Amino acid sequence: MQVRNPEYYFAVIKERSISKAAEKLYVSKPYLSQYITKLEKDVGVKLLDRSVSPFIPTEAGQILYEYLERIQNMEKDLDASLHSLQHKARKTLNIGTSSGRGAVLIPALLKDIKAKYPDIDIVLHELPSDKLIELLRKGVCDLALLHRTSIDEDLVYEMLIQERILLCAPKEHPLTQRIAAEKGALDLSVLNGESFVLPRPDQTLAKVINNIFSRHKLKAGNSIITTSSTTTMKLVAQGYGFAFLPETNIQDNTILREQIACFTVMDPPASFPLVVTYKKSTELFPAAREFINLTLQYRSEEHTSELQSLAYLVCRLLLEK
Repeated sequence: MQVRNPEYYFAVIKERSISKAAEKLYVSKPYLSQYITKLEKDVGVKLLDRSVSPFIPTEAGQILYEYLERIQNMEKDLDASLHSLQHKARKTLNIGTSSGRGAVLIPALLKDIKAKYPDIDIVLHELPSDKLIELLRKGVCDLALLHRTSIDEDLVYEMLIQERILLCAPKEHPLTQRIAAEKGALDLSVLNGESFVLPRPDQTLAKVINNIFSRHKLKAGNSIITTSSTTTMKLVAQGYGFAFLPETNIQDNTILREQIACFTVMDPPASFPLVVTYKKSTELFPAAREFINLTLQYRSEEHTSELQSLAYLVCRLLLEK
C-alpha cells in the first residue's frame, strides 16, 4: 500500500499528540486530524488508542509505523547506492585556481589525493577569479581556490586563511632603508609618485591595491602591468618599482623572496580572504571533498605560522645587511 506524507504519521506517533505534531510540521491541527482519520479509513483499522492520554499506537498502528520506517530506510539505501555508483564513475576532478596558486598548492597536495584516488585525473583551470566563478556556475569546475572580494549567493565559501597583502620593495632603493627603519604603521605617503608594478585592473588583487592607494592617497608614477606574481617579484628585485602582493605568493617563491624587502601594510594589516568555493546546488563527490580537506589541513597546519613570520624575517635580514 502507498501512504502519502508518511512524515505526518511519524510525527504523530513520536509526539503522541496531534497538536504538538502539527506544530512541529507547521500544519494546522484540524488538517492533521483529518489526515489521521483518512489514513485509518484507508487501512481499515484504528491506528491510535485514544482511551489513554497521551494516546498510544494500537497494534495495527505500530505495525504500520514499523512498515513505513522500513520503506523509508530502503529508500535511503537506494539513494545512497545510486549516489555511490555515480561517484565511482567520476574519474576527473576539475579544480579552478590562479596560475601562481596552482603551482604552489597542487604539487603539495597531489601525493595525498593520488594515494587515496589513484585512478582520478586532475584538470587545472588556471584563470582570473571572475572567470573561475563563471566555470563554477556552469559546472565545468568542481571547486576553485580564489580570493573573495564579494559574495555570490549561489556559491559556498570555506575559509582557508585571511591572507595579508605585503609591500614589496627593491632592496637597493633609497626609500626601502627609510621604510625599514620606521616603527609602527608604515607611512606609505613616501611612495607617492614612485614607480609601481601593478596587476591588471580586472584582477581581484587590483581591487585591494586600489583600496590601499585610496586610503593613503597614493598616486603611482610610471607603472608596469602584469598578471604574474613571479614577474612582479622579478621586476621589483631588479629595481623597476614597488608592488603589493599576497604573502603566500611571496613565501612560496623562495629564491625571489630573498632578493626583495617585504613590509606589512596598515594596522590592522591589509588582507583579503583566500577561500575554496563550490556551487551550492552541487553535491561534492568524495575526491573533491577530500581535496578541500587536504587544502584546509595544508594551510592551517603547515604554512600558517611560517606565513605570519614572513614579513618580520625579511625585514630583519634587510636591517642586518
